[in-house]
Amino acid sequence: MDFIGVVEKALGKTATKNMLPMNNAELKTTYASVKKLHDATGYEPKIKVEVGIPRFVEWYTWFHSRTLDEVNKATLLHEELHRKSSYYTQE
Repeated sequence: MDFIGVVEKALGKTATKNMLPMNNAELKTTYASVKKLHDATGYEPKIKVEVGIPRFVEWYTWFHSRTLDEVNKATLLHEELHRKSSYYTQE
């Protein structure tokens, strides 16, 4: 699934796309790899885009509908739950 499709699904909305011709500076193909990052740091993503984007959208919409005091209290609770759960691992 493409990134925009994941965002659309999480928001329950269809994006308005303005498809323009490719610019000469744009790459048609890329061979990007995170192998060097992994080799240097041992970092491996634990959450797939298909899981992380909906979680972010849920947090963002919640966060922007609350008062600062509510957010601060929830942050403290979240930090405590984070220490006790596997929320940040792939489900």
